[in-house]
Amino acid sequence: MGWDMHYIPLLIDKSAFQQLTTREAKWLFHHFRVNFPPVFFAEVIADLTKARPTTASADGDVQMLARKIVSYALDTNAESFHLVRSELHGAQVPMKGVTIEERAEEIISDDGRKGLFVDQAPTQDMIDRWAAGDFSQLERDQARVWREGIANFKLEEVFREIKKSKANNFSTHAEVGRFVDDSLLAAGNDFNLMTGAAIAYGVPTRVVRGMIAAWKRHGSPPFSEFFPYAHFCLRLELYFLTGISHQVISTRDSNRIDIEYFKYLPFTRVFCSADALHIDGYEQFAQPHNVFVPGTEMKQALAEIADYWENLPEEERKTGTASYADYPPVALNNAVTQVYDKIILDWRQHAAKPRTKITPEMNDKIMAHLKPMMDAIEKQRKR
Repeated sequence: MGWDMHYIPLLIDKSAFQQLTTREAKWLFHHFRVNFPPVFFAEVIADLTKARPTTASADGDVQMLARKIVSYALDTNAESFHLVRSELHGAQVPMKGVTIEERAEEIISDDGRKGLFVDQAPTQDMIDRWAAGDFSQLERDQARVWREGIANFKLEEVFREIKKSKANNFSTHAEVGRFVDDSLLAAGNDFNLMTGAAIAYGVPTRVVRGMIAAWKRHGSPPFSEFFPYAHFCLRLELYFLTGISHQVISTRDSNRIDIEYFKYLPFTRVFCSADALHIDGYEQFAQPHNVFVPGTEMKQALAEIADYWENLPEEERKTGTASYADYPPVALNNAVTQVYDKIILDWRQHAAKPRTKITPEMNDKIMAHLKPMMDAIEKQRKR
């Protein structure tokens, strides 16, 4: 039960994460399984070219942010573009609030047990280098390209072009969402939506033919049911362009980057952000399993948790956080404990139970059980 509690996936954008202090970030990684999508790392490394750094240098800004990341306690979600392509090729893309790891590989131990192995070493090495202020020339080049890409989005120009064909007047995010659903994604247009998505994501013609054949074999169901994640991402893009054209979404160039975070809502339970676009548009893309936490509330909650745990008697703290802090403090009522209340209904009862002290004999038994799987992981690493 304790492991499940720590595996509440949380997606946090850069705007919210950079507001956290190091001690606050420590408890974020302790009480959640943080899911960083590729857009997060791209935003972070792009700060190498920041014109007005917060610290003494742009390198210092990235270094400071990297030092807050607990590299062994995070997941790196597969890129949304690749997931859509995979789905259009026939793969299943689960949208159940669980991170989809791009490097996950199935392993089988000598005793026949199966498991998933995710090699986190490359990500950990990258974050450790950044925390030490060590950036490769390739990363500096990527930062420049990313920053130039943001500058070249020119959302003002996009707005001017799209508004020429504007036929309706919308003033809220909900109105934009309804228009996209009722007009652009209207029922009966499934074939065109499916083929249009295939073209947009560069699916080869031979695969498109197979897509169409499979779709027809299944009775030509709605596009949203047959390719749910592709539909989700297409709806997001149409929503963004429509929102820009009606000035519901501002033409701030970085909004094109911020909208990308929504593409990972299907793969998280909690979304935390301090960005205005995320706060205003979240309800249009929230999944049934999602919980939203504003960045300011998360920061306050983590500060309270840090204070609570750090004020415990030293003897209790010596037992290790896995013993005394396997759950958030039951005595507190804040954004973190409220998230736990919504996702794990009985966590407070489990938190109130006395902790079982692990004896040397119990530890040996646990290690004996894990050894075949650990050996299988080691074999996989050496391949």
